[in-house]
Amino acid sequence: MSALIRIFVEICLLRAGPQRLPHSVLLMWLCVVAYAAVGVVSGLSYFGDWRAVGASLLDTLLLAATLQLVLGIGGHRERLLKTLTAVTGSWTLAGLLALPLLFAVNRAAEGEGGLALLGLLVLLGWTLAILGHVLRHALDISLMAATGISVAYFLVSQAVVQALFPLPVS
Repeated sequence: MSALIRIFVEICLLRAGPQRLPHSVLLMWLCVVAYAAVGVVSGLSYFGDWRAVGASLLDTLLLAATLQLVLGIGGHRERLLKTLTAVTGSWTLAGLLALPLLFAVNRAAEGEGGLALLGLLVLLGWTLAILGHVLRHALDISLMAATGISVAYFLVSQAVVQALFPLPVS
């Protein structure tokens, strides 16, 4: 288990690609479920109700569908299992780091929580870099192109999730 966590940390640090992971359907599902669970907990910091579950499930489905689409277009559909495992596993780790910051930002009085918000912005950039890094390996493309896909995915996925699960007005 510690060897797997080490690989995910290496992916987070942009030192390893998805090819380092074992070909395991069970591991993929564990990572997908862990990612969705962290998403639910994150969503609870905003919603506090069932919408956290819906938003997390939608986000997880959008991620899987996007990876399947870009890998299919790139002619590497066979790499979906390891790519999805790498992204959801590494994003789960990043999401765990983000949880205290999310709750700090959402609990802070107006005008406070700036440092936590800055930390969240740094983590957002980091997760986009992780996705770009994984896509670079999975698609055999440049890091610049992969990061562009990463940013486009983020903007579209956030727009879709926000349209279906708007944040409550405080």
